[in-house]
Amino acid sequence: MSLNFILGQAKFDHRQEMIAQMRTSMTEHPDDQYFVIVPNHIKFNAEVGVLNALKQAMTDGNQTLYANGQLQVFSFTRLAWYFMKNTPTYQLPRLSNAGLSMLIYHIIADHQAEMTVFAGEMNQTGFINQIVLQFSERK
Repeated sequence: MSLNFILGQAKFDHRQEMIAQMRTSMTEHPDDQYFVIVPNHIKFNAEVGVLNALKQAMTDGNQTLYANGQLQVFSFTRLAWYFMKNTPTYQLPRLSNAGLSMLIYHIIADHQAEMTVFAGEMNQTGFINQIVLQFSERK
């Protein structure tokens, strides 16, 4: 396994160097996996761009379709998910914000008579969301 960085100023397009290195490496090591890490907001465009550039570099150009099972284009969060998806820690059940909202609503509804501070707040718009936000910040 190796890790390569292509560093430089953002005003220059470094894709040609990356594609040249990937083409060489994919030819020499056809069974290896390749990961390209990009910012989350340009992930789709970057993936399309990398695949189009590889298509030009690795085929005769007359091919209309191109796919590559060795290549993954990920954001950092998606890369973390890719490597952690099968670990025991990642498999722990998680409660979504919607589920947490429903749970808090039912708890407050069941104990509304006991709540002196928040007695009339339960019916106020956004109250449950504020409680959920406070719980989420404590994680």
